[in-house]
Amino acid sequence: MLTAKVFQSGGSQAVRIPKSVRFDCEEVIVKQTPVGLLLIPREEDFWSRWLEQLRAFQWDVAVEDVDDALPQERDWDGLFA
Repeated sequence: MLTAKVFQSGGSQAVRIPKSVRFDCEEVIVKQTPVGLLLIPREEDFWSRWLEQLRAFQWDVAVEDVDDALPQERDWDGLFA
């Protein structure tokens, strides 16, 4: 388990993140959890990338082996008699 130093930076509290787990971004999202804080990389252009991936999605999905037969008949009266 890694540990990190907490220190004051101006009027804010900061954490010195170990080099082996540093973020490759400018900002992080800070989420408070019942056991502490969770830091999540903030992706600058999330929605643009999401829309780009949505447009690239292949919508020509074919559904095969559809069983459109009627359901089996059951004798429910005999079961509950």
